Amino acid sequence: MTWKRKERYWYHSGHLLSTAITYLLFRPKIIGRDNIPREGAVLIAPNHRSMLDIPCLGCATFRPLRFMAKKELFTNKFVKWYFETNGSFSVDKDASPQALKKALAVLRDDDALVIFPEGTRNKKSTLSELAGGAGFLAAKSSVPIVPVGIAGLDKLIKWKYCLPLPTRVKIVIGEPITSHVNQEGKTSEIVNALLPVLEERIQKLYEDALTL
Repeated sequence: MTWKRKERYWYHSGHLLSTAITYLLFRPKIIGRDNIPREGAVLIAPNHRSMLDIPCLGCATFRPLRFMAKKELFTNKFVKWYFETNGSFSVDKDASPQALKKALAVLRDDDALVIFPEGTRNKKSTLSELAGGAGFLAAKSSVPIVPVGIAGLDKLIKWKYCLPLPTRVKIVIGEPITSHVNQEGKTSEIVNALLPVLEERIQKLYEDALTL
């Protein structure tokens, strides 16, 4: 899935606007930007608590990111157009073979792919059990996976001294996990070993973000 000129144009234009609005409203505090490689295939795996995770994560790097977004978001024609012109694509809860093929094509083209391994938004203090998609893609493509913790978007407005104050988003980007890269063995076994490590890392980064 090589980036087309139109996709790059819309992505960079939208990224500049989205970044300006996000900094104005949410004043993101971002730790570990350098952990996202500037080039080469990489899988980025954040926790997921709000739809605003998407534009806020986009502020962490100027590198174009492709997002695997849930299928339900593409029912709105404008949203569908916006996501697709920015290089993203849909995936259903069961991670259809077609979506997985698109994701693998992204990684084969040395692009950065974002997937929310919980599969859906989760408001609990601990992560939901991770779906196998992120682990499968990382193992199958043998690319590093970067865990990310995002906090602060549960309530958009907080009250202080009877005044409404916009929330502040905090993003902590962890070091890439590479234990599975070029590892020999069955894909299922590699995934089963990778997912607990990924879940633990994301949970720790989310807790770190809460304390910023």
